[in-house]
Amino acid sequence: MQINTKYNIVKFLSIIWLIDKTKQASINKMKIG
Repeated sequence: MQINTKYNIVKFLSIIWLIDKTKQASINKMKIG
């Protein structure tokens, strides 16, 4: 249970990180284009 929760938190954080990266890329594209 503990390990599973830890894994879910890591997964959740990496998804947030990916979304953030994608957002930043989109903003940069808009600035350039």
